[in-house]
Order: sequence, then structure tokens, then C-alpha cells
Amino acid sequence: MRYIFVILILAFWGCNKVTQQSMYVQKSNTTLSPPSISVDEAFFNIQTLIRVNDVDPKINIRYTIDETEPTQNSPLAKKHIIVSETGIYKFKAFQKEIKSSNTVSIETIEARKVNWIGLESNDPNETYNSGISVLTDHKKGDWNFRSDEWYGYQDSIVQFSFILEEGEVVNGAVVSTMIDQNSWIFSPENVRLTYHFEDGHKEKHELSIPDCIVQSKKQMNYLKITTPPRYPKKIDITVYNMLSIPDWHSGKGLKPWLFVDEILVL
Repeated sequence: MRYIFVILILAFWGCNKVTQQSMYVQKSNTTLSPPSISVDEAFFNIQTLIRVNDVDPKINIRYTIDETEPTQNSPLAKKHIIVSETGIYKFKAFQKEIKSSNTVSIETIEARKVNWIGLESNDPNETYNSGISVLTDHKKGDWNFRSDEWYGYQDSIVQFSFILEEGEVVNGAVVSTMIDQNSWIFSPENVRLTYHFEDGHKEKHELSIPDCIVQSKKQMNYLKITTPPRYPKKIDITVYNMLSIPDWHSGKGLKPWLFVDEILVL
């Protein structure tokens, strides 16, 4: 009987030790959930507001504004951050003895008013055609690419053309797109910005996107080309899509989609 009692004590002590060790391992291996971050207007005229939602007082949300990864030494995020200039804000959650969260990025773009006379574009797919005004309404589309804030194309080359009023200064352009590879929506390969001047000469600027064929998470994608100040009479923005979906994808060999919700002149 004494032997049975000793065995039970040892078994209980061993189980308790394993349980304590298991609890410790679980805590140290736990990863915090990414912070919930939202922005009132991604494209703004004067200022916008970034909101840090549902903050647990035990968790520190830290952020950066210089595109670097947040660390435990980065500034603490307030519930509301007033933004008055173009930038990329990165947020991360920290708590003692728990692994920090993945990074959440928010990009804001100052969308100044530009005096233009006309805008032309390729005809989008008839299923995703809400009217060309969606490209200049300064409203960011959400993840529903079927909503009336998106223009959808399956063309290999898509061109947008602005005719500007005389004396309008331009510092570049942004094409706001989406990446959702599960829905066959990919980043284009290249974007070309062409200035046309009164005297007939042209000036070209290009943005190459070599990793467009790489597997990527779902994300909003801002294709930005900045230039020295110029005074063109016309701007052409030419988007070159991949000719076919990469081999690793279930839709390999077929045409990818391009979805655009805004064209911004900087």
C-alpha cells in the first residue's frame, strides 16, 4: 500500500511539473494579434485621422513613420493620430514575455486638387465599370472589388490620360490598385508616366515592379512615381500588366486582372 501511495505522489508531481512547463511554453510561444488600425481617408486634402482601435491597456502599440519596423523603443501610439502629409505608418503590438505581433501598415496620400480639363481611359470590363469619375473622387475602395469604387481591366496595357489647365504644376502620379491573387488580381509589371509639353517634347518616367509575379498577401497597392516639378499640358499614365498568371497559381497561363480605384496627380 505504501508503494502505491509513493507512486501516486510521484505521478502527481510529475504531471504538475509537465503542466507548469507546458503553460510556460505556451505563454512564451504565444504571438500577439496584429493591432486593429483604420484610417478615415487614405486620400486627403488637408488632414486625416488614423485610429488605433480596441487597445488593451496591457498591450503597447508602437509605431513608426519612416517605413522602418516598429520596436519596443518606438513611440507609443495614441488612439487617434492626426496626419497632414503623405506617409507610411507602421504599427506593432508588444507585451512582456509574449512575441510581438505582425506589422500593420497604413499609407496616407495627400491628394491635392488639380485643375484638369479631361480624363480618358481604356474601357474597363463591363462587369467592373462604375463610371470614370471613380478614378478621381479621392475615395479609397475597400476589399470588395465588385463595389462601385473599382475599375476592373484584363487588358495587357491600360492607359489613363489627363489634359491639364495651363500653368498647373505636377510632381508625379499615383495609381491606386489592389493585390488579391486568390481572385486573380495581380500587380502590374511596369508603370510609365509621360509628360507632354506645349513645345512638343516629351519626358518619360518609369516604375518597374519585378516582384509582381511573386506570391503576395492581399494588400492595397500604391504605384507611385515622383518627379521634379513640371508644367505639362498633358499626362499619360501607362500600366503594363503581366501577359499571363504565373505557373505557381491555379489560373496559370490566363490573363490576370488589374483593379484601379484612383488616379492621383501629385
